[in-house]
Parts: sequence; structure tokens; C-alpha cells
Amino acid sequence: MKKRSLKKLLAIGLAMGITASSMAGCGKATEPTENTGSKTQESNNASETAAGDNDTEAAGSSAEAESSNVDLSEQVNVVIYVTGSEPDHFDKIREKLNELTMRDLNCTVDYNFFNSSDTQQKYMMLLSSGEQIDLMYSGNWLNYSSYAMRGAFQPIEDLVKEYSPKIYDYIGQAGWDAAKVNGTAYMIPCLWKEYNLFSITYREDLRKKHDLPVPDSVENIEKYLQGIKDNEPDMMPTLEGVQTAVANMGSYFRAIEVFDSKYNWVDWRMPYGIYVDYDDPTQTYNYWESDNFREDMKIMKRWADAGFWSKDALSSDETPEDVMLSGKAAAQLGVAGIGLGVSYTDRALENDPDTEMEFVSIPYCYGKQRSVSVAPTQNGISVPISAQHADRAIALYEKIMFDKEYFNLIMYGIEGEDYKVVDGKYESIPGGYGREASRLWCARTDEMYMPTIADEKGAEMKAQIAQYEGPNKVGGFVEDYTPYQIERTALMEVVTQYLIPIQAGMVDDVDAAIDEFLEKAKAAGMEKVQEGYLEQYEAYVEAMDNWSSWSD
Repeated sequence: MKKRSLKKLLAIGLAMGITASSMAGCGKATEPTENTGSKTQESNNASETAAGDNDTEAAGSSAEAESSNVDLSEQVNVVIYVTGSEPDHFDKIREKLNELTMRDLNCTVDYNFFNSSDTQQKYMMLLSSGEQIDLMYSGNWLNYSSYAMRGAFQPIEDLVKEYSPKIYDYIGQAGWDAAKVNGTAYMIPCLWKEYNLFSITYREDLRKKHDLPVPDSVENIEKYLQGIKDNEPDMMPTLEGVQTAVANMGSYFRAIEVFDSKYNWVDWRMPYGIYVDYDDPTQTYNYWESDNFREDMKIMKRWADAGFWSKDALSSDETPEDVMLSGKAAAQLGVAGIGLGVSYTDRALENDPDTEMEFVSIPYCYGKQRSVSVAPTQNGISVPISAQHADRAIALYEKIMFDKEYFNLIMYGIEGEDYKVVDGKYESIPGGYGREASRLWCARTDEMYMPTIADEKGAEMKAQIAQYEGPNKVGGFVEDYTPYQIERTALMEVVTQYLIPIQAGMVDDVDAAIDEFLEKAKAAGMEKVQEGYLEQYEAYVEAMDNWSSWSD
């Protein structure tokens, strides 16, 4: 592979930079807990077991912040933003939180959720609006690095060192290094161990009933779906739809996640049709122009023609949970997280203790026996450039991370109303505030996290995944698409118009449709985009002088 030098990536002005490059990456987006991605965090929660010591004592209440550098003499209002819609019963959580912060930090907290059909666009608008935001949820799936390079966030390492030495020491040098963009950290990263892996979630009771194969490979998935089609005529074999605006990848039809079981790629979600061999990250491939791509899309065409998913799958806005629990679909092929099966089964039993519905998730990594945990920048918190009270905000974040009273309130709600603790494990109270509904996933720590019964059920799966785990080899790579942002925008429009129907099998002739897609993609500037991306990626690989970190 030809080696190139990495150009220096310079931040540009906030007003122009965020608007221009963020618009390039924006598209209609679905919140991860509702459809994905990037993160389907709530499905992960059902199985991600943290070895936390839940007997950890609260940091205690006081009228002083733990760091003497935080001046509490003036009452202020701290503004927080997280993604997604506001959960039920959050008013009481907000009210209780304000009681605690007035007592301990002499501040009120304006805790906001932004819900939009276009997450990326709304995120960009908030960050470029100039309105006061003191803490902002951030993550690599929300283009953290791109926003950091354009001045949307304040450098955070020195702020944390001054206002929360406890957080600073907890993150450690390796954690801060993982969050750095061009040598500077703009995020408090999350060190909590998490596998955000793609999986199939299916009805195990129906598999047993009709003696179908375990859907643990592309071939067996097809047999399972055909068996459902043959034996359950009133049920859709699988529920699929479009996942949109996933970081720099753009949009895609979620059923193609099944191919994660076939290839030894670093991460199948790498952008622009470029894929990287896990064992030798210097080797890159143009998947869109390969025979494998054509063969895979013909499988999608065969499945669509067989009626495995709805003909209106590209426009459907049905909630996956509702569809699965209502018995309308027997599987989801596009699922991030490894605990959705356990979660769905538990919810089905809550709805009807006599139900026979049983859901199981099988991670696609089983097929290739390769897994990675998420990068520390998958979830994080940043201080926007418009923050007015960074010191108090960081002191508050320390409370949420390490004070049991704060942590439990934000993550679980009010004990006795929203949840109960049984043998040291979290158990929800139906109708209450949902676990981690605050969407502040970045604040999870091993010391504070309370496992669930579902975590126990998923422990065997997690242990199996851990056996396959290797290093996250591209977690530190940062793309700057400023040099080709116009072509990138045009390419993403082509992907939406021409590639997604191919992925969904909704074309008459796969080869002809791919030829047309590639023609349009090249006219839009695909080759310039790929070249610009590879120039940066290859420089990143060349700079990895500690090759032991790339080995298993």
C-alpha cells in the first residue's frame, strides 16, 4: 500500500466550520435507542455487566465542592444537553436533582433533551447557536472529532485537572490520549467496558416450534426466515428499516449488518465503501467495487423477493420493540447490542406472565470469532465553547460519576418508585422511570453501576465475546473531511438515493443497479473522497510505531 504523509489538520472558525462540515455529514437520523448505533444503548444495558462494587459509599453531601478550586459563592444555572426525547416521569428526576445541586453545589440544573427527526442537524444547530450549554453529550457516532477540530468544544483536560482532580486521575493518561484530537482532548471519555456489537435478535420459541436451525450464519439466517415465512403466514419474518446518519458512514439498510459475520474487517461501518483487514490494517479494500459486494446484494435481493421484510421497509417508522412484542415480526437483523433478546423476553413476561414468547440475540462476531469493545470516545461529555459555568458543570459531573445519591437518581430514578434493589441487583418497577433513561451513558463507572438480573443471564454470552476480543485498532483514528466536504455531501446523497434500495433488495436488476450507483458515485466525487480518507488513514497506520498494540 502506498504510504503518504498526513497533512496538518487545522481547526476553522466555529460559525462557518461547524455549519459547513456538519451539514456535509447530516442526514435524517434515528436515535440509537430507537433503531440502532451506533449505538443501541438501551439494548446493551440489558446485558452489559459491570463488575461494580455497589456497596461503594456515596461521596457525601456538603455545601462545598470536592475541589477547592470551584467557587460556590454565586448561585448559577448549569445547562446540560443530551440526545433523544425526554423520558416519562423525568420532571420528578429533574426536581430531585435540583434539590441535591442546590444543597451541594449552589446551582440549579437545566437538563435538556433534544428530540429531532434529524439528530445530526439539530446537534450542529445547538453547538453553533451560541446559546449557553455547559455540558453536552458527545460521542464518535456524533462526529465528536469533527466538531472538536472546528472549535465547538473547549479543551477539557486542564479544566478537569483544575476543577475535578478525581475525574482527571480516574480517566488516566491512556483515557485522555484516546480522547485527543490533534493532540488535545475535548471530551471526558467513558472507560466503562462495553460491547456494542451487531446481532440478530429472534424468536427462539418459534425456532423450537418449527424445528428451524439456529440463525448463527448468513445461510442459517436465511433458513430460519424462510421457515417463519412458511409456517407463520401472518407474521413478517424480520423487521428491518433504514439506519441514518451514522457518523461518517451515512445511511444504510440495516439488514446488511448480517455480513458482519462473514468478513474479518476492522469495522464493517467504515465509510465510503472502504474496508480494512483486521489482521493487517495496512490492507484496505474497495468493497463497493468488489465481487463480494455484488454477491452480498444479490442475497439481499433474494431475501426481499422472498418477502422476508415489508415492501415499505424504507419508509416505515414503526418502533422495533412494539413490533416484536406484539408478535408481528420474528426477528431483527439490524440490532446493536448483545442483550436485546433478554430485555425483550423480560418485557414480554412483564406484559403477560404466561407468555411463550422467548427472544434470543446472537452476535455476528460469533461467526468470525472476532470482537472489540467500544472506543472510550463512543460515549463522552464535552464542554461547548458557549459554556458559562464550566467549573460548576465539571463539579456536577463528578457528583454524577462518583456520588451514589446522584448516580442512582440519574441512572435509575427514585428507589421505591422507579426501581428496587434485590440482592444487590437493579429491578425495575413497571410504569416508573426507565433505567438509564437520562441518556447519560457516558457517566457509567464500574464502581457505581448496578447490575440487573438480565446481566446475569447475559454473562455467558459476554464471557464468550470476551474470548474473541482483540484491540480496537481504529478507535483513535480521526478523519477531517474538510478538503473534500463538498464531494462527500454529494456522495452521501447518492448513497441515500441509489445504494440503500440496492441494500434493501428493492431493485429489478442488482448488477445494473450497482453499475448505476457506481457511475453516480464517481460523478459525485467518490474517488476524491476515498483518496482523501485513505491518505489520512494510512498516515495514522504509519504513525502507529508501537505495533504490539495491534496484535491480539
